[in-house]
Parts: sequence; structure tokens; C-alpha cells
Amino acid sequence: MTATVYTGGRIFTAGAQPWADALVVDGDSVVFAGDAARATAAAGPDAATVDLGGRLLVPGFTDAHTHLVMMGEALGRVGLTDARTLGEIQERLRAAREARPDAVRVLGRGWLFDSVPGGIPTAAMIDAAVDDVPVYLDANDYHSCWVNTAALAELGITATPPIRSAAASGGMPAASPTACSTRRRHRRTRGRSSPSRPTTATATPPSSARSPRMRRPA
Repeated sequence: MTATVYTGGRIFTAGAQPWADALVVDGDSVVFAGDAARATAAAGPDAATVDLGGRLLVPGFTDAHTHLVMMGEALGRVGLTDARTLGEIQERLRAAREARPDAVRVLGRGWLFDSVPGGIPTAAMIDAAVDDVPVYLDANDYHSCWVNTAALAELGITATPPIRSAAASGGMPAASPTACSTRRRHRRTRGRSSPSRPTTATATPPSSARSPRMRRPA
């Protein structure tokens, strides 16, 4: 495989010698970092060259994290990530309800928007499987929650929204609640809790007032 020499810029290695004049990559491996003359020799006569034009080259940044408590709690919820149709989601919810008839709620996790017809989850879809107790289903991104009618009632969410000014509501008309909302997160600010982002409930306004719906990338 032909090597590639990166030169003509500032190269940060994050190693014992943090800066280099040139970098040699062969396949998926970095084989040399150092001065340009030695880099050319290490790369061989058939190497390609990339002139950085004075730009900065740095190692790739990879972030990985986990929420240990949430991860542990999720193991006790109905797994829905591999339920790829609405019918399968509903069947798993029915089975969970039958398995624990004394449970006051049904909790699930991991559902995907493209497993729901049109990518628009509604309370009625869950009601068709479980309607006697609140159902809360965390989406696969854990930033959205799909609920049934009993859960909306438990949360006090109705078709009559709190009275707000026209400026606060953006001039949007009243809308009936559906079943998907974003989570509310808080941060501590000088000893008091304040929302870092607003809670937004997905609703269905009249077609004339709808805006293009943003879809989350896969």
C-alpha cells in the first residue's frame, strides 16, 4: 500500500515529542512523525504527498461516555431497539404488561423513530397495546420519551396548554398533545436550579400552521 506524507504545516502528535514537521501514514497506521527529510525516506519513493498549507494537523478526537446508573436501570426496561415495526413494539408492551400485572407503570427503552409509521409516535399507538397504566418509552437517543394517554394524564398534560403571551408562544395556535417530548435538563446556577433548555412537547397544529419537521440524522 502506498504511504502518504503530510507536510507543510504544524503537526501535533500528543507524544513524547509533541510537534513534528511531517507525518507518514501507511494504510490505517501512522508509521513516522518527525522531520521532513526522514519522513520522505521512511515513506519511500512512491509515496503521495499532502501539503497542509500551514494548517494544523491533530490526532482524531474520540469521545465515549456512559451513564452507569441509567444503564443499569435500562436493563430492567422493555428493550425495543430491535423491534423494527409498530406491531412488534406493541406486542412487547403487551407481554411486559401481562408478565407484571401488578406494575403501576410500564417502562421501555431504545425505540427508533423509523420503526414507527411515518416516524411520528402517538399515544394511541401505545394505547392499542397498554392503556390501563402509564407507559413511558425512552427513545434510543435517550433525549425523547414516547408515552401513552395514561402517562399524559399522570403528567397533567392536556389539550389545553398553559396561558402564554403571543410572544412566548410564537403566535402558534393551541394544539392537542401527542406522545413524544424532549427531556428537561437542569443546571445549578448560584445555588438554584434553572433549566438549561426548555421542555418541548411535540404537538400537531393545523396543517396551515405547520413548519417543516426536522429529522434527526441516523
